[in-house]
This record gives sequence, C-alpha cells and structure tokens, in this order.
Amino acid sequence: VVKWDIESTQVVDRIDTYYSPGHLMIPGGDSQKPDGKYLVALNKITKDRYLPTGPEMFHSAQLIDISG
Repeated sequence: VVKWDIESTQVVDRIDTYYSPGHLMIPGGDSQKPDGKYLVALNKITKDRYLPTGPEMFHSAQLIDISG
C-alpha cells in the first residue's frame, strides 16, 4: 500500500501487507467527514465462508494506521 502526496505526486510512505489487497477502505470515507486515521486492506483471495471450515484463508483484513 502506497501513500502519496496528491499535489507533487511523490511517494510519501510505503507499507507492506501480508497478502495482495483487493479493496482498500477508510472508515467513514464515503461520508462528508471521514475519520482518516485508519485504512482497512481487504484480502482479495479470501472468499465467502464455507461451513463448517470457515474462510479459505485465516486472514481477511489488515488494519493499518495512516494518521501520521
């Protein structure tokens, strides 16, 4: 996951994830006042739950602090 400056288009920070993210979500990002402290990276390999074994992979999301 890469954090970059929108004005200068320079990479500010780079964070490794444990898998290939399929979706990125910032809590409240679709609202008028997003929180902007955390990023949730969702695993694109993990699919629906299959009973009784659970998800295909044990990790389905990673919480990343982007506050600073």
